[in-house]
Formats: sequence, structure tokens, C-alpha cells
Amino acid sequence: MDLVDKIKNLMEQKNITQYKLAKYSGVPQTTLSKILNRETKNPRIDSIEAIAKYLDKPIDYFTQQEHADQTENKKEVNINDLLNTDAEITYNGQKMSEEDKKKLNEIMTVMFWDKKNKKK
Repeated sequence: MDLVDKIKNLMEQKNITQYKLAKYSGVPQTTLSKILNRETKNPRIDSIEAIAKYLDKPIDYFTQQEHADQTENKKEVNINDLLNTDAEITYNGQKMSEEDKKKLNEIMTVMFWDKKNKKK
């Protein structure tokens, strides 16, 4: 479900008209109309924040589309294989060095075996 679908779904659930959402969120009617009609591809964050606040939802509820799409099309990834390739891996926008990848692999190995041993 994308941003527009989420907004429309909440509007329907809460019986809120487009006029009422615009009026009480402070988002101009024309802006809201363009968002809901998908004329605006990348709405301003302040508009989304205002809509989220009025609809009583965290901003993340509306901005997590990419993650939701990825979970719907699940693809198994072996972290060990990923960490042991020359693939560029980032964390919070920062490229991980080979040393970082090695440390992360060691941490993951310990976590995995600790958990596995506790199940016995």
C-alpha cells in the first residue's frame, strides 16, 4: 500500500472528507487534491507530517512504502555470503569497510550460535 492508499484508507475508516482533512491538517486543498490524485509524485515532507498528525499516525506509517514492498516480495539473503563478498554494503549511509564487515560477521556468528545453543 502506497502513501495515497494509506491516506485514503484512513480517511475512509475515520469518515473524513478531503475538505475536512485539508482544513484541519493545514495542508492546502489543492495540494491535498494533487497528492490524492497522484499528480504530485513526491509530496513535501511537511505536508505528509501535517496529514499524519491529523490522522494520528506516525510519519513512518506513510513513508515506509519501499520497505513494505520489499517484504511483500521476500527474497532470502544469506548475510554470511553477503558479508564475504566484495559487495559494497552500507549502514546508515556509510560504506562499511572490509574490517567492519568482518566484525559484523563475527558478531552475527556469536548471536546465531548463542541462540541455537539456548534452544537445546
